[in-house]
Formats: sequence, structure tokens, C-alpha cells
Amino acid sequence: MKEKTMNLIDRYIQHVGKHLPEKSREDLKREIRSLVEDTLEDRSRELGRKVDTAMTVDVLKEFGRPEKMAVSYTPERYLIGPRLFPTFWLVVKIVTSVMLAIALVKLFIGLGQPDPNFPRLLLQTFFEFVGSIITALGNVVVIFAAIQYFMPELSHEVEKADEWNPLKMEKIEDEDQVSRVEQAFGITFSVIGLALFNFFPELLGFSFSSNGEWISLPALSEAFFTYLPWINLLWGAEIILSLFLLIQGQWQNATRWVSIAIKIMTVGLAGFMLAGPSLVGLNPQDMVASGIGFTLETATRLVSLFKQVVTVTLALIIVLDGFSIVKRIYKFAVKRSGS
Repeated sequence: MKEKTMNLIDRYIQHVGKHLPEKSREDLKREIRSLVEDTLEDRSRELGRKVDTAMTVDVLKEFGRPEKMAVSYTPERYLIGPRLFPTFWLVVKIVTSVMLAIALVKLFIGLGQPDPNFPRLLLQTFFEFVGSIITALGNVVVIFAAIQYFMPELSHEVEKADEWNPLKMEKIEDEDQVSRVEQAFGITFSVIGLALFNFFPELLGFSFSSNGEWISLPALSEAFFTYLPWINLLWGAEIILSLFLLIQGQWQNATRWVSIAIKIMTVGLAGFMLAGPSLVGLNPQDMVASGIGFTLETATRLVSLFKQVVTVTLALIIVLDGFSIVKRIYKFAVKRSGS
């Protein structure tokens, strides 16, 4: 080929390369160059003349602009792909419902106070809801976008209908089937808990207005909030695992071991919380002094009951999660010995 023709091909390949993934750019450039040169040779034989600039221009026009050529060699890029989107939309609806419910609870609590300023309360609730929903949905988008980027094998579209082969379907045991309802409930519970503990802890206690001043008696102690980073970590891991399972549709050995690891850490955290300082921040004397209407006897009984509820809840977490851990490890052992 003439030097001018080669320069034209080189220039085209360089322009295509600018739009190719960096990781595979050089290999793809060589492949495209080979394709262009082979096409020119075929065209030369068909027309019975040597490759020249005019022929090269015609062939490159057939291939199209460099950007168009590059697109055919790169996978489609999504922030959230088609396979992830149904699960993403389910989580968005759950999160929105939870945030709306919390906003309505705060609104009704405010309306229950003496002489509420309704317009101001409504605006305050609305703007708090908008701010919290933007933050929450932003986090959801970031999580799904990270899954899309770092685990592309989960986000590929299902095989096209004309390429699908029934013989390639994996056998799914009943115990491996993921319950979408169970996972959705788990996500909902975790989102509600994280939202309450991190953004609306005042709802977990007694809030009232006295002489135009908003007073809150928190139900949870400062000791509880020292454990909050660990709660965020474990519940966040549970949410990510549930999202992963909703996408996959079935349990696998890896996801079962991840679930076991999360449960082991949850049992450990519950044990530390149970053995540590009191997690209840309510004080009978403060409740009486607040003027809400509690007698010392009633306040003492209420605080004692709340402490018992916290203790029983932590004990149940240890027992139930501990049983689940032993059960799953036993199944692994039986399955392994059977194989």
C-alpha cells in the first residue's frame, strides 16, 4: 500500500483507539487494523486494481466514524444495567415508603403537641423528608452503580432468546431458592433501623413541647451509640447481601458463608452489648421532672420494662442467630461428607 494510504489507516485506527477501553485498547486496535486491511485487499481483488487513497476512503466510510466503529467493540455502559434495574426499583420503593412513614410519624407527633404551628411543621417535615430521601436514594444508587462496575458478571443481560439453551439451565434445589419476600422484608427492616438510629433517634424516646421549647428524653443511652458504627457495618452488609441474593435468585456456598460470617459478628456484638453498660437512657427521675404526667412508680416500671425488652431482644438475637449458624455449618458438613 502507498504511504498516504497507510497514514490514512493509521490515523483512523488512532481515532478509534481513543474511544476503546484502555485495558484492551491495543489488542482491539490490531484487530481493527487487520479488518480494514483485509477489507481493502478483498476490494482490490474485486475491482481489479491496486489499493489507493480513493478506495481507502470508501472503505473507511463504510466502516463509519471512529466513534461508531469503537462502539461495536465495547460493551454497552450503564450506571445500573437492565438485569439490576428490577431489584434497584424494588429497593427504591422500599426506601421511599420507609422514609415517608418516618416523616408522617414525625408530623403526627408534632401535631399532637399543644398549639402546633401547622404550616411551619408541615414545611419542616417536607424539607426534612426531601433531604433524607435524596440522601437515602443517593446511597442506593451508589451501591447499585458499584455492583454494576465492580461485579459486571452480575449485571450482564440474560442471554438473548435466540441464544438461550434449556439444557444450560442450572438445577436449583428448593433450599437454594431465595425468598424475595424474605429478602425485601430484611432490607426494609434494616433501612428503617438504620434511619431511626442514625437520623431520627429522637423518635426512640419521649418528645414533647414545654413552654414553646422542644424537649426530648432519649430512650437509648450514650453507651448504645458507641456500638452504632458496628451496627451500621453489619446491617449495611446484610443489605448488600440481600441485594446480591435478589439479583442472583439463589443461594450459593459463597453467599452462605458470608451470611454465616455476618451472623457470627452479630452474635458477638449482641454479647458485648448485653454484657456492657446499660443501653437504656431513660431515667425515672427525669421522666417525673419533665412534667409529662408520670409518677415515680410508673416511670420506674416503664424503664424496667424497657430494659427487659432490650435484654430479651439481645438474648433472642444470640440464641436464634447462634442456632442458625450451627444449623448451616451442620448442613455444610453433611453435604460435604455425602459428596
